Amino acid sequence: MFLDRLFASSPEPNREWQADVGASGWMGTDSGERVSVDASLRLSALYRCVQIITDDMMSLPWGVYEKQEGKRVRRHDHPVDYLISTEPNPEMDAGTFVKTMQVHRELKGNAYAEIIRNRIGDPVALWLIDPDMIRPDRTPGGALYYRYHTPAGSEKPIKPENILHIKGLSFDGITGMSVLAYARETVGGGLAQQKTSNSIFRNGLKPSAVFSHPNQLSDIAERNIRSSIASMYSGAGNTGRPILLQEGMKVEKWAITPEEAQFLDSRKFTIEEIARWFGIKAYKLGLMDRETHSNIFQNAKEHIEECIMPRCIAWEKEVKRKLFRPDERGALYTKFDFNAMLRGSPSERAEFYTRMRDLGALDIDEIRAKEDLDELPDGLGRTRLVPLNMIPLDKVQDAAAQKQAQGQQSKRSSAVHESTVAIIAEVVDRTKRKEAKASENGKADDEFYRKVSAELYENLTKTVENACAIVGLVYDDGALAQACADYAKSRGGIGSIEFAIAIMKEMPCIGQ
Repeated sequence: MFLDRLFASSPEPNREWQADVGASGWMGTDSGERVSVDASLRLSALYRCVQIITDDMMSLPWGVYEKQEGKRVRRHDHPVDYLISTEPNPEMDAGTFVKTMQVHRELKGNAYAEIIRNRIGDPVALWLIDPDMIRPDRTPGGALYYRYHTPAGSEKPIKPENILHIKGLSFDGITGMSVLAYARETVGGGLAQQKTSNSIFRNGLKPSAVFSHPNQLSDIAERNIRSSIASMYSGAGNTGRPILLQEGMKVEKWAITPEEAQFLDSRKFTIEEIARWFGIKAYKLGLMDRETHSNIFQNAKEHIEECIMPRCIAWEKEVKRKLFRPDERGALYTKFDFNAMLRGSPSERAEFYTRMRDLGALDIDEIRAKEDLDELPDGLGRTRLVPLNMIPLDKVQDAAAQKQAQGQQSKRSSAVHESTVAIIAEVVDRTKRKEAKASENGKADDEFYRKVSAELYENLTKTVENACAIVGLVYDDGALAQACADYAKSRGGIGSIEFAIAIMKEMPCIGQ
């Protein structure tokens, strides 16, 4: 068979394609209203759901990216980037293409576009196909293909690799299910409520009333009164107009109003139901009963994460599978940019930027770019800041060992300091006893103190050298010599302990 030969390379799964009878055409409902795509769009809540989803997706930047040495690089030069970000075909821009495809997906469960390729297999155009004109099918041998009924009336088989197929919820992974097919009772109820509301306003009497006349009326008189009332008081334009009663006529309330029958509440419930079918937050459709200033940003974030992002991921996966060559799929990918929509509240953004700046992940110019602000002049915003008390993870053990060594060094230095002070004090005490004896003999003159200073220096040099060697520091000879000279000038006016501590403070090598 021709189709078997054409699709000989395709897989042969055992599943058979089954059409969703509710995808197009009219569907009956228990409310008596017949639901179709066109009829459902007359329901404002459903129209708005589709519009919100498609507008959000259309507004997202989309492009081709490649990982190069750990960096994400935009590939403007790639043909796929032009198709998805600028012009998929000569008749529409990329935003219109995405929006229209997503309308098909939301209302009919499937969106199709034919991929036109050049001689080397690169995609050069994407052409929309009406979902009602194409469906997946299988050859007698089980190979998947798409049967396209062209506007000219002919049938065209298309290989699956040449069809961009965005599908909704699916049982078989081949054909998406129409939301309208399953939500038709909700939609039909909404259409019935809308028709009832319009009927109330068309009749014009709010509330409905009964007119009574004290006398028996002839058929002609009754028709005249009905015609008069209908022409003067029926219709929305005549609402509230005073009613003129003649010949003893009376008007009495006959039925409860729509508000009393909780008619408006039932319409609100229908709006919530339709929003639930499409995964839309109710506040997006004007129901603000549960919204507060504190949760509006969180709900907007959830709308993107729960409603828009899954749909965008489906696009990204299908485009990667169908538009990139097999050898490109490992390095190239497409990405919708959600940064603008996920900005959060001003306080949340400020906290996020502060943390990213303090970690060195963003510089000031990068933060300003995310807020649509210009760079600072002269490169002032390109400096990255990092905390000084942070170290690489692989250096943690080295840092712990270094800290332990510093602790041991500190303890050793403290012990050396105490013992050195004691030794110096003992040497000074001996010198002071010698000084006292010289004073008794009248020999404590300048020459005596010069000798005392020299002896102090000689006796303490070895002690200080040993102390410095123990703690691994360099001996400061000048500091010791100056301390001994100062003692001589004071003629013993400095106490031994005070002198020893003064020496230690004057010597940075072992001072504390």
